[in-house]
Amino acid sequence: MTKRKHELSLMNVILCLLVIFIHASSTAITVADKTSWEYALLLPAWRLAACAVPGFFFLSALKFALGAEKEGFSYKKYVLGRIKRVWLPYAMAVLVYFVYFVLLNYMEPSVPELVKLLFDGNMCGHFYFVIAIMQFYFLAPLWRAILKKLSEPAYAVIALVAALPLGMIFGQYLTDFISIFFKGWLFPYADRVFSTYIFWWMAGLVVGRHYGYLKNAVVGAWRGITALFLFAAVMSGGLSLLHFSGREYIYWLETVHVFYIVCAVLFLFTICVKSADAPIMSAKLICAVDRSSYSIYLWHPLFLYFAKALLGGKNVPLSVTFGTHLFFSLVVTVAVCVCVSAVVGKISKIVRKQ
Repeated sequence: MTKRKHELSLMNVILCLLVIFIHASSTAITVADKTSWEYALLLPAWRLAACAVPGFFFLSALKFALGAEKEGFSYKKYVLGRIKRVWLPYAMAVLVYFVYFVLLNYMEPSVPELVKLLFDGNMCGHFYFVIAIMQFYFLAPLWRAILKKLSEPAYAVIALVAALPLGMIFGQYLTDFISIFFKGWLFPYADRVFSTYIFWWMAGLVVGRHYGYLKNAVVGAWRGITALFLFAAVMSGGLSLLHFSGREYIYWLETVHVFYIVCAVLFLFTICVKSADAPIMSAKLICAVDRSSYSIYLWHPLFLYFAKALLGGKNVPLSVTFGTHLFFSLVVTVAVCVCVSAVVGKISKIVRKQ
């Protein structure tokens, strides 16, 4: 069995918590007075937490690169494994969300609609990630071929330099690109096409291929990386507040935000590497959350719906709204998913012994 890398487990947990924060705070940010101190506090934090999804693609590619060194790779076995561990839990979640929405009369029962939502990821806002990551899994032979070239530092640099603009052209501007050839048609799925996240995936492949060297490099440069991260965070957070509060229109804000995300993913990886040998890394809670992180990702919005139903129609302070949403999406979701994972694990052990 491959030894679990503590730094990657910690980064996975942090990214999972950031996703929960994004969704837990979205309602509070939407209803908050844009001139209030609450908005000034939440909005920058909400924007800065957006490094979570790019971080997940980076981490997935890094793990893929580390695993690619094993002999006897079978594409069929790999894809079936991804379907079992990623697609089937997602499909179950889609079905549960669909039934929940039908029971609340948010949707009409329809098998064709359910199938459509299953494959386009529109059942719930966060499911787009599953649609995108599965495309990367299906392209595993391509990444394995690229990994062989990435052993050469020159090719690694070229890959990163090319991936960033390609990700923008066929990601951020994909809808505009397609509209050149199909006038009057707006492509609505740019956020779940793998090319949108190609830079983060390629960065993960590069780090995974040169893992030992880059681990030592980021530890040695941690002060500079931290300073760069803080600068980018202040820039992105401050300018985002000015823009979204309506005080200024900053058309180039997304460029600043991309710069921040690059710095944030690098910073998270650095602090996780530095913390890998800390005593807390052996804590059972971190290991449990790491193992249950995908389930937490899939199910935490459902618990958010429960929180919204609990507060529905009630005039409560913004702090109560945010606190309730955070409690249900974080504490309740993590507790349920970790417990279910533990029970399933024990049952699996019993079955294997028989």
